[in-house]
Amino acid sequence: LIPIMNGDVIDYDEQRTGLRREGMYAGINSLVTKPAISLAQAAFLWILQANGYDPLLPKGLQTAQAENGILLAWMLIPAILLTLSWIVMRWYPLAGKQWEKIKEQLAIIHDEKERLALQKLQAKMTD
Repeated sequence: LIPIMNGDVIDYDEQRTGLRREGMYAGINSLVTKPAISLAQAAFLWILQANGYDPLLPKGLQTAQAENGILLAWMLIPAILLTLSWIVMRWYPLAGKQWEKIKEQLAIIHDEKERLALQKLQAKMTD
């Protein structure tokens, strides 16, 4: 969802400021995403360790607690986080009729920018 939402946020920012700042938003997204991925992986391994997972045991010989830790880290925690995300998304402001009006305004602005750019290009070609 985040890449889709980034497009909406960039469009909303353009509507408010008149500037297109995709590069800035992509940089901030990377700045947040990369550490978040590292933390998620560390949390997964910590949960396995806390539940007694032994990577040296042959397949199928983990303790019941270790198997529960795997299920907790692999299914339950992501399900809880996904549910929380869904709840938060119910209040996502960039949707509905008002957002559609803003998108229509942006389409007009983009058409005008394209028209002006083509005029400048044609003027340069005739000089």
